[in-house]
Amino acid sequence: SPEDGLPPAALEGEVDWSKGILGGMGAREAVEHFRKMRGGRSAEEEAWQQRLREECSSDMEDWMPEETYAGDPGTYWSGVGGATTETEDEWADRMWREMQEKRRQKAAAETSAFTSAAAAARAKEQAAAANAFRAVESERILQREKAKDAEWRRKASSGELFVEAARASLGPLEPAVAHAAYKASWERLMVRLRMCPAGKPLRLGVQDVAWPLPEGHAYTKDALGDVLLYGVQGPADIKARLREELMRWHPDKFSARLGYHLDAAATPTITQRVKEVSQALTALMTGNAPGTQS
Repeated sequence: SPEDGLPPAALEGEVDWSKGILGGMGAREAVEHFRKMRGGRSAEEEAWQQRLREECSSDMEDWMPEETYAGDPGTYWSGVGGATTETEDEWADRMWREMQEKRRQKAAAETSAFTSAAAAARAKEQAAAANAFRAVESERILQREKAKDAEWRRKASSGELFVEAARASLGPLEPAVAHAAYKASWERLMVRLRMCPAGKPLRLGVQDVAWPLPEGHAYTKDALGDVLLYGVQGPADIKARLREELMRWHPDKFSARLGYHLDAAATPTITQRVKEVSQALTALMTGNAPGTQS
């Protein structure tokens, strides 16, 4: 039959299907017997061997000895010296398992490489993000320190540091001592003004102004009254002293007398302090709290 891999013509004269030498064998058995006798292979076997050669030619040399393999995978089934070690199906199954294992190992290696590359990329991104954060944080700290330094320099040039230091060491107000110190400070300031060459300002800071109260004390009407009215001899003396101090600390009068000699950086602080003194004097004369009107 053609399906057995041999054309009918090839069997003519060789096999008597009903009374031949094969006797009662079936047709397929007879064909197979004839094929074995002639040493031939079926078309299916030939196709199988060809596929096997193409699929495994590169792999078999690694594990099959050359004297056993001899270029034909079919010869391995007879083993070394002709001793059979495994059947064709067993050998094919083993070959398939080994090929699958190699594919699995390759896939695992590729997966591992991809995972390692992804991990390396993530680590690189995280390092870059951390570096960027540190850079931003460093810049923020730098700007904060620069601002603190600029504020310190401003306070130093305006005299606010002197005021803060005085307030930190503030003691009880002594009216007699404060009154004498105020009078002496104002007289020294007037001497400096008289001796100052024309066109050369004194550049007075906060600590250079002769303030009525020691540094750190609030300008309340009671504190100011205790110092400015210390040692008065009567109502007329009280009015005279208060009028003199009002003329001295009125913002416009003060600016006309000393504004030219003030340090530019200290001018805002001095101007604000002058307003506080003037308001406290007004409250002292009217009997109201500073900042109110009679």
